[in-house]
Amino acid sequence: MEVARAQVLALLDERAGPFADADQWASWRWNPAWPAPVLSRDSERS
Repeated sequence: MEVARAQVLALLDERAGPFADADQWASWRWNPAWPAPVLSRDSERS
């Protein structure tokens, strides 16, 4: 677990892998025109 954590922190620090475009997705905002997400009725039984 510690090795995986260190790898992820290194990726974050280097802005590599899935974090390479962090500047773009960090500034992402919800569009108010989009409908709000809702859970299906099946999820209420879980």
